[in-house]
Amino acid sequence: MGDVMTHDERPRWQEEWKSPRTKEEWEALHEQDFRKDLEDFYAAYLKRAETGERAAYIKAILALMRGLDRLGVLRALDHSRPQDRETAAFTWHGALVWLVQLASELKDLDAGIVSPTLTPAGGSKALPTPEWMDRMTLVCLIEQLHAMGMKYEAAARRAIVDAKVHGMKVLGTAEDALSWRAEFQKGRVKNERAVWFYNQIMEYLRKTRARDGGIEEIERRYKQTLRWVGIALGQIPKT
Repeated sequence: MGDVMTHDERPRWQEEWKSPRTKEEWEALHEQDFRKDLEDFYAAYLKRAETGERAAYIKAILALMRGLDRLGVLRALDHSRPQDRETAAFTWHGALVWLVQLASELKDLDAGIVSPTLTPAGGSKALPTPEWMDRMTLVCLIEQLHAMGMKYEAAARRAIVDAKVHGMKVLGTAEDALSWRAEFQKGRVKNERAVWFYNQIMEYLRKTRARDGGIEEIERRYKQTLRWVGIALGQIPKT
């Protein structure tokens, strides 16, 4: 299995759980380190278009590992007896190894090595969840435009234009989008996550349309949806 950690990224539990410092002293000492871990995690997310999704996930997992490593030391320092600290440190380290193993398995894919964890259950021709979520988002944009009074054909064309402006790669035409809408509407979509979000949006539209000022609220929700599309794709919203 490929090693994805540098020497500086090795867990520090081996040395620091024995620290004579109090928990408060250790936490204050490493506050900036915690912040750096979070910044590294966020940077991996923002730069994934440059690095590629897989490399970005590896960087994000390692950043989380470093933060969790520090939390593990704090967890050990909760105990007053040295033997209890040692037990807490060792068990936490096992959890970190388990997490880093996923990063290593992702890295192995670059060499064509597929671990049992990442080997798909064979036989399914279903689309990946991210693709279904993109379709669901586009369908919900169409439904929101329709709720504001636009006919479905025009709503599909408008939703595609707006989605592309906000960075979404739309793999289909307005006609395709309307066919996806029909699949959701008729209960033919089997992706549980996409269906759950679709049902939530449709319930929201049903309730909101019936209220005074509902159309204005749906219009705000449409703009908010587009904003979240951009954020999910790594675009920084203007403030």
